[in-house]
Amino acid sequence: RAWGLYAVTLALLLYTSILSALVAIAHGLYSLCTLPRRQWLTLGMTAIAAVSLFLPWIIVIAVQLGRLQEVTAWTSGTYPRLAMMRLWGLHFAALFVDPGLPLEHPYSVLVPPCIVLLIGFSLYRNWLRFPRKTSIFLLSLTLVPTLVIMGGDILRESIISVHTRYFFPALIGAELAVAGWLGEQCWHRRSFFQVWMASLLTLGFVTSTLLVGATTWWNKVVSYPNKEIAAAIRSFNNPIILAQNDGTTLGNLISLSYELPAETPFAMTLAPEIPNPPVTSPQTLLLFNPSETLREAYRCPAEQIEVPGSLWRVPCR
Repeated sequence: RAWGLYAVTLALLLYTSILSALVAIAHGLYSLCTLPRRQWLTLGMTAIAAVSLFLPWIIVIAVQLGRLQEVTAWTSGTYPRLAMMRLWGLHFAALFVDPGLPLEHPYSVLVPPCIVLLIGFSLYRNWLRFPRKTSIFLLSLTLVPTLVIMGGDILRESIISVHTRYFFPALIGAELAVAGWLGEQCWHRRSFFQVWMASLLTLGFVTSTLLVGATTWWNKVVSYPNKEIAAAIRSFNNPIILAQNDGTTLGNLISLSYELPAETPFAMTLAPEIPNPPVTSPQTLLLFNPSETLREAYRCPAEQIEVPGSLWRVPCR
């Protein structure tokens, strides 16, 4: 019954997100390291059962593969490697402290490495103090998704790892590891444990207070400057926003639209089609996160507007 329940929950997890396959791989690695060989067949049959339950969606993916490639095209974008590495650290540091400072702030270089070292130290201490099954589970849950996502981005030159949400399973593992280390201190070094717990709770309270009053946060990545971009757009007469799917995403446009008057028109096309604004009353043509192709598509080249992010103005139709 337990294996059957696991197969059902694993299938539900896959329906939630295809990247949940990384969690299944972590579980499989843990099982191969801890289960007796006579149970490996049961493990394999459970995996087959979970995939069978997921089969209807696999068929949908196969039939609409072009659509899948279209909606995931953003993952093949480029991102500065140094900035990407800073984001990797911030993903894990945000578990305990996150003042919401921009990526360029020295904080993103100084503090996250310390938090990552704390997580690594906690995993090491757990390995020494806890049963092997517990330690292997925490290691597999934390390291497998992390290494696969980061390594995949390095090899494929993609940008999945700049988004915190794809690290959630690993973040849970990291938090459990630190909790395990602190639990050990509670039994053997109570004063040390109290100082650490008070510090972490205080940092968490401060972070939550800052988050409640914030208009954006560093983990929004591409949509981080949208509030300032919207303020610049509102300063123009009759603006119309033009965009292509190779420069931005529909979700990012929706994020921007919340900061603009409801009557602000948008025109978005699939590349290589160029947005063609309607010929109505005089309008200011603004390009949102445009590719080089879109910037050169009109009669006169677009001019960049001095604002965080990427906003350009076409001076003539």
